[in-house]
Amino acid sequence: FLLTVLAWVAFRADSLGDALTIYGTMASSSLFEFPLVRDPRGMAIAGSCIAFMLLLEWWNRERQYGLQLDAVTARPVRLLCYYATVFMLFAFAPMDSGQFI
Repeated sequence: FLLTVLAWVAFRADSLGDALTIYGTMASSSLFEFPLVRDPRGMAIAGSCIAFMLLLEWWNRERQYGLQLDAVTARPVRLLCYYATVFMLFAFAPMDSGQFI
């Protein structure tokens, strides 16, 4: 993966100087700094979603796949869980397209 990303930067950059600048930025000391939280509400939502997914994965660790809801016997509740998952995928998906570099 790392080699693919490095090659992607090299081939997408306009010049060798631009590629070296990007490599330097990727390996800068900011990599080891705590990120600046610009949107506390967004970070809280993201943290809650991550915690939910970790709990769900832990709860289903003995099962064949992550959303295997055998314990939920009511079909409407199971469907609600599936629809909520799909809704969250679309709600938090980035809708703007931009270049990698």
